[in-house]
Amino acid sequence: MEWSAYDFISLVLHTVDFVAVSAGFQGTPGPPRSVVIAQLANLANQMAPSRPNGEHEHVAQYVLDHLLRHEHPSHEFMIEYANADNGWKTESIPVRVLYETVRRRWANDLGECR
Repeated sequence: MEWSAYDFISLVLHTVDFVAVSAGFQGTPGPPRSVVIAQLANLANQMAPSRPNGEHEHVAQYVLDHLLRHEHPSHEFMIEYANADNGWKTESIPVRVLYETVRRRWANDLGECR
């Protein structure tokens, strides 16, 4: 695939920003996957307007799936850093950039979901 027209760093940063702003700081769920894909596909279209729309959506799905780490057994990856509180010794911490949840729409006050 020839995707050199797309700036993947910008797509990744935009994805993280869009999800974070949509979710807010109260811990509310972020936007649905379809909304994120549409947002990214629109940005991809702006980067490469001469490319087919289906490709823009494919690029959007590729970026989101890689941020969600769907191709890895763990959704986290390890980052090493120098801990000033521990004499600047190198330590590792797990990091997860984005994660996906399943939402349910509640139909009534009895707790029945649809």
